[in-house]
Amino acid sequence: MIICLYKEQKNRLQSVLDKDFAVLTVDSAQGKEKSIVILMTTRTETPKTGSFFDSTERCNVAVSRQQKALIILGKAALLTTRNPWSTVVNGCDFTRVRAQDLK
Repeated sequence: MIICLYKEQKNRLQSVLDKDFAVLTVDSAQGKEKSIVILMTTRTETPKTGSFFDSTERCNVAVSRQQKALIILGKAALLTTRNPWSTVVNGCDFTRVRAQDLK
């Protein structure tokens, strides 16, 4: 399952991926689980404070849909410094593998 925070991103991914991939928005993923979940937190512009990106409830849903593995893709500078995401990626609940930022 691939979870996107934004509907536009979901639509773009669906247009290029094989139909075998379940691509959902975070809201439509509520109540669903898969063994492996890829979470796309990226967006074309930096989210503003107090935005949809900062919603604790949506973050909670997004990071709790996996049974075995969660892969979070996004901008490290945002994910490691902004709540609620910093609590997730800097916390001890997950094994963290740091990758280089894409340029």
